[in-house]
Amino acid sequence: MRNFKAILQRNSLLLRIGVFALAMVATAILLTQTVFAKNFFADEPQETVHSTEAPTDEPTEPSIEEPTEEPTEAPNLTLPQPTPVEEVFVDLFGNRVAFPAAEDETVGQFLERNGIVLTGSVTADIPLEYAVFGGMVITVNDIIVSDDKCAITIPFETIYQESDALKAGTEVILTAGVAGEKLITEQVTYVNGKEADRVLLSEEVIAEPVTQVIAVGTGTGSGSKNNKPVIGDGVIITADGDVLTFTHRQTFKATSYCRTDVGGEITAIGTPTRVGVVAVDPRVIPYGTRMFIVTKDGQYIYGVATAEDCGGSIKGNRLDLFYETREEALQFGIRDCDVYFLG
Repeated sequence: MRNFKAILQRNSLLLRIGVFALAMVATAILLTQTVFAKNFFADEPQETVHSTEAPTDEPTEPSIEEPTEEPTEAPNLTLPQPTPVEEVFVDLFGNRVAFPAAEDETVGQFLERNGIVLTGSVTADIPLEYAVFGGMVITVNDIIVSDDKCAITIPFETIYQESDALKAGTEVILTAGVAGEKLITEQVTYVNGKEADRVLLSEEVIAEPVTQVIAVGTGTGSGSKNNKPVIGDGVIITADGDVLTFTHRQTFKATSYCRTDVGGEITAIGTPTRVGVVAVDPRVIPYGTRMFIVTKDGQYIYGVATAEDCGGSIKGNRLDLFYETREEALQFGIRDCDVYFLG
């Protein structure tokens, strides 16, 4: 029993010594953590570090924070303004474009630097050796000059000719009007594809206009007072007011004959001889051809005639006109006549 108590007392002493040693170790650990926390806060004042260790009864030094400076207003400074870039303007084919200018540069160099090529019809209005400057305006255009030829119609004129062979108020076209034509050559300038100028260089008449002639009736239509026909272009108005058309005109040498000259009253084709019968060379004028015959001087108007006879001396461009009497035939004699071949 005594030994048991002795053992118990010894174990109790050892337990107290162990508890005391454990307490000393815990205290040492807490002191180490405290020193570590002080050093940590001193080195990093901007951050707060929370330790997971249990707090101790010993006071800890407060963390030291560096003072912050109050913000101050920035002083009013005048900053240098950028120098404006001087520009050169190019009116390129009607559209204005701006390019930055460069020092000591000619117009030619400036255009080449900006990819504007002057070739052929593309030209600038300022000499290429001139120096460029800010604000300069250079006009670049595509200019083409060419000769333009065209035919122009020349209108015909119309004149009116009175005829007492026609009834009043009646009009007959004696000569149909035909428009003329002239060739005009002009120099035309095109700027950027649009016509800018046109200058007449020359003009040449290719075909003269034909004046239109219109007969205007002033009579009763029963005959012309002067007994002369009105002859136009393809149209004949007789003294009796008849309107005839013809295809062409030809000049013949004409003589005259009567019944006693031929010794009969029958023509070569078997028709009776009469005024209006003409002896012809049938190789030149076929039998049955109708004509209107007038002497060149206008003194004799034989009128409407028909090729129905022939004669031994009537060869080629010869005619023999029949008259009722020998006196009339002799008076006519030999004359040049205009023969209008009726249509």
